[in-house]
Amino acid sequence: MKNMKSGISLVTLFIMTLILVILATTTTISGINALNRAKLTKFASELGQIQNLVDSYKEANSGEYPVGDTAVLDISGLTTVSKMQFADETKINSTKINLFVIDMSLLSKTDLTYGNKKTDKDIYVVSKETGKVYYAEGFKANGKTYYTLTTDLFDVVDYDESLKAMNKDGILFYVTNTNWTNKTVDAIVKIPDNIKVYNNITVVTKVGTQTLQNISLSATRSGYKIYNIKNIDKNCDIVVNYKKEGTAGNLTQTYSITNIDKVAPTLELVKEEGMVNSDQNDKKIYIKVNVNDGESGINFCKYETDEIDQNIAKEYFVSGGFSVKDNTITVDRYTGVVTVFAQDKAGNSTYKKIELDTVIATEKDYVQEGLLIQFDGINNTGAGHSNLVTTWKNLASSNYDGILQNYTLPSSSWTNNSLKFNGVDNLVKVGRLDLSNFTVEAVIKHNKATDYEKNMVGNGHDGGYGLFSFKNKNGIYVGLKRSKGEATDDTNSDFYHYVYSKDKFIVNKVYSLSGSYNGSVINFFENNNKTSAKYSIDFNNPEYDTIVILGADPIDGGMDTSEPTKDTRFDGEIMSIRIYNRALSEEEVRQNYRVDKIRFKIK
Repeated sequence: MKNMKSGISLVTLFIMTLILVILATTTTISGINALNRAKLTKFASELGQIQNLVDSYKEANSGEYPVGDTAVLDISGLTTVSKMQFADETKINSTKINLFVIDMSLLSKTDLTYGNKKTDKDIYVVSKETGKVYYAEGFKANGKTYYTLTTDLFDVVDYDESLKAMNKDGILFYVTNTNWTNKTVDAIVKIPDNIKVYNNITVVTKVGTQTLQNISLSATRSGYKIYNIKNIDKNCDIVVNYKKEGTAGNLTQTYSITNIDKVAPTLELVKEEGMVNSDQNDKKIYIKVNVNDGESGINFCKYETDEIDQNIAKEYFVSGGFSVKDNTITVDRYTGVVTVFAQDKAGNSTYKKIELDTVIATEKDYVQEGLLIQFDGINNTGAGHSNLVTTWKNLASSNYDGILQNYTLPSSSWTNNSLKFNGVDNLVKVGRLDLSNFTVEAVIKHNKATDYEKNMVGNGHDGGYGLFSFKNKNGIYVGLKRSKGEATDDTNSDFYHYVYSKDKFIVNKVYSLSGSYNGSVINFFENNNKTSAKYSIDFNNPEYDTIVILGADPIDGGMDTSEPTKDTRFDGEIMSIRIYNRALSEEEVRQNYRVDKIRFKIK
């Protein structure tokens, strides 16, 4: 029995010790949780105050935000839950968001706990699209990272007068988004416990006299009864009916939600008649734009002189396109289509495009300044088109006509808008044209895919310039000698730098190509899509007085048929060639592309 009693005592001691350990651990965990909650409350309260200050500033300054620099936030590395906090924002390439750093001096806010720029991301930023304020670094607590005011943050906010959320009798209303939105919003009603009630306080949402839903008590915390209202999808009133001790009769408090707009703007496009004719001096089309939004109002209305895919229109027009001014769009006569995009302040948008069926475009609509060579498949004689000619007329001057070589039957090689090249021995000789700054442009179509280098136009011979394709990508080569140890490209790496298109070409598709060099930057455009590279190396002109050749390697005037030169012969059609003595601007390249697109039916 003695041993048994001793055993019982040991068990009792063990249990008591375990209880003490559990109590101590519980106390420690509770202390940690209390500390975390205090920090979270401080963060949420500061974030709420800044959101309120930004909203007030915007209201007082005709919609302007108190911001400075742009801040691009990359959310690609965030968890799925964290990314949901940015769900209302338009993404660039699906992962980046354009935000703006809040200028606290404009808000007279100097007592910040967070956002003191201790790191690059230790900043408060705001979205001009949704009006939401974000803490770029994120605040970590309870296994989550908070970037903006989420519903669970509203629960812990210490409200004060500066938040403008305090109503009489201490009843607090807070809504997750008070800016215009086309999304649902959540709301919280916090009612002090010291308000005495008959039976229950009633909280309802109403539109007019119609009750939408009755809201049940969610929790009681820190001296408040808390009512959470989720997924409010229309403008309504939140009505609190209650009885206060010492006051006769029932009392009512109402908070109106008026910032939900789910109706897209109306947009009408009208091409004004009598504005287009065949006179070369009249190159404008006028489009009247009637845009209206009866709820939140128009945020922006923009257009582009091209067809923008509807699936990417919102992302494109947030940062791109041209603003519509005075409800009128004025475009060049050779513009084939105009895309217009209107977005209201809630984020609803309307997309429309207008086909300009009275479009007129001729070879004279290309940029003329600095144009030295212009071969045109539609007007190959200078006075129209002929299938019998063996000289391709240079429309830019009386020099540099193109002489067809190895075309035994020219009539079978000319189409109504192009010259065919057989990939065997067809070529066009032009003449010597050494340029250190230039733009060379072509409209071409490939008959087949090949990994071999194929030359469309150029004078490349240990230097020079030209347009070509290699491994089924169109590109430009520029005679820039490489520095010692520099990485090489795939062909002729000692004498050239190359810039290629991003994608492989498609057989039988028409391409408008533009390549330029201005002394430091090589630009290449394929159907108006740009790639570029920057170099600070002197330009090398071609060796041996090499002339410009169409359709073949310029070495030996295109007449070398030894391996591998003969494999560089172009197999396809050339519709247009243009060479300038300067690098065109991006807008000038766009102009030439629009003319190409209409004249040669580029899709």
